[in-house]
Amino acid sequence: MVYRMTVTPMLEEYGKDLRLSPAGILKIFENAATRHSAAVGDSVAECLARGEAWYLTDWYVEIYTRIPMGLRVKVETFCRKDTRSVGLAREFRMRDDMGNLIALSTSKWARVSVADKRILRVDDQTFLRYGALSRSVFGEIPTPVRHSVKRTQSEKTVALRRGDFDVHEHVHNLVYLDYAFEAIPKAVYNAHAVRAFHISYIKPICAGETVKTKCAETKEGYTVFIEAENTLRARVDLWAEHPKA
Repeated sequence: MVYRMTVTPMLEEYGKDLRLSPAGILKIFENAATRHSAAVGDSVAECLARGEAWYLTDWYVEIYTRIPMGLRVKVETFCRKDTRSVGLAREFRMRDDMGNLIALSTSKWARVSVADKRILRVDDQTFLRYGALSRSVFGEIPTPVRHSVKRTQSEKTVALRRGDFDVHEHVHNLVYLDYAFEAIPKAVYNAHAVRAFHISYIKPICAGETVKTKCAETKEGYTVFIEAENTLRARVDLWAEHPKA
C-alpha cells in the first residue's frame, strides 16, 4: 500500500535561502509516516494502548533539488519487509507538482515493548496491515560507504531543551539532525551544501543526560558523533554529493 499526500510546506521548513531545508524534508516525511500509520489503525496512541512503540533505528535521505517557497510537494510512503532484521523498513519519495524529484529516503524501524524495551518481531499481520511491498524507492537498497573516523576536529556540549523530547521522553528523531548541523562549521551550514545524510540511532537520549557532539571532516563531507554520558547514541553523516554504494 502506497500512502500519498500533498502539502504546502510551512515557513519553518525552509532554510535562510527560502528553499526547502533538509530538516524540513525530514519533518514532512515523518508526518507522512504518522498519517499512514494512523490510516491503517497503527497510530502512536493505538501502539501505546497495546504497550508497544515504533523506534527509528536508521534514516538515509538523498536530496535532488531544494524547491523555493510557495510550491506544493507530493509525498509517497510505503513499508517494505526488511529481510535482514526483525523490523520494518519504510520508504519515501517527494516530488513537486510537475513531477520533478525532490528527495528519496529509506528508513528502518523496530517494534519495541514499552514496559521492558524488548524488540518485538514484526509479524505477518503487521506486514498485511501496511500492505508491505518488496521494492525500494532507490531500486536497489542503498548501502553508502561510511568510512571509519580516526580523529574529530571539534567538540560541543549540547543544551537539552524540553521541546527536544517526544512522547517516549526521548530526544525526538528529527532533533538529531539539528544537533549535527550545530556541530559542523557555520560556513558549511550557511552554504546549504548537504545533498545526502544518514542518521544511525543507537540508543535514545533521555532528560538529564550530558550530551556532546564530536565533529570530523571527511573526504565526502562531515561526520558527527552524538554522545550522552560518554556513550555513543547516534552517528550522522552529511554529504555534499550522493555517496557511492
